[in-house]
Amino acid sequence: MCSYDTIENVSFYVEATSALLGVGGALCIIVSYLSYKNLRTFYFRILFYISITDGLKGAIFFIPANLLKITEICIISAVTTNYMTMASSIWTLLISVIIYQATANSSVKVEKYIRNWSIFVFCIMPFFYLLPLSTNSFGLIDINCTFKENIDGNLWRLGLFYIPGWIMIFISFYAYNKVFKSSNLELVDESTKTLLKKVTLYPLVIIILFTLLSILRILMITIPESCALEYFSTAVMGIYAAHGFWNAMIFFTTPSVQILICKRKMSFSSGKSSVTYSSQASSGSNINLLDCPSLLIKESISLKDYHKY
Repeated sequence: MCSYDTIENVSFYVEATSALLGVGGALCIIVSYLSYKNLRTFYFRILFYISITDGLKGAIFFIPANLLKITEICIISAVTTNYMTMASSIWTLLISVIIYQATANSSVKVEKYIRNWSIFVFCIMPFFYLLPLSTNSFGLIDINCTFKENIDGNLWRLGLFYIPGWIMIFISFYAYNKVFKSSNLELVDESTKTLLKKVTLYPLVIIILFTLLSILRILMITIPESCALEYFSTAVMGIYAAHGFWNAMIFFTTPSVQILICKRKMSFSSGKSSVTYSSQASSGSNINLLDCPSLLIKESISLKDYHKY
């Protein structure tokens, strides 16, 4: 089972099956967000954008290798997968940045953040991923289109994929580390702390994906090609293609999402959720950062400022 044709067929079906899970997971999040108005908080709105990028990235893995041999299709595939991966990572970073700002006693203007992030991700960033065209650095590697295995291709790969990816990972790690060590977190209710822990799983997925891809890249450079390496590559690309599925697993195990989808009574504005306006106004000690449209999110004030109320 070490012939090129066998490996190519196995790789395609593994990646396509994983991509089907990834696209399905992303679509489930998108449909849920559009179907339930109570999910349209800043956190789920960003996750909605993440799911769009995951779905588009996953769809590329359905393209068979014979079509990817067409230059135009290969270029579209390479640009899409690399750009969508970075876009997903940047949106995930935004969640950690906003939560960090909220717990660091600084003003949190969520709408401004999202607007600026949207302009950068959707209007500016795509041009960066078109730059490798100037050096003809996209090509078909095995059954996937990505940066070519040459000096120019590897430089673009580092500059547009691995370096920015790991920088975002370290920023997210720093932000969440500060959040969970913050004394202000004591002001937050237990259900929100649980949700915060769930939120940290999204960058964890990205960390795992980038770690696996980095290990694969190192192995491809340092050891000769072998059947074992080819199948390891297939496994890594399969996990990578299923990104939307891993996010969906986190999303649908989030307590507030489960309660809402199970049609239990839940109202963020009438005092029936774990944290509401009435409880906030009376005690000032329970502030839900993510699950309800709290003053923190709507009026852009810090935990410290809110506590003064």
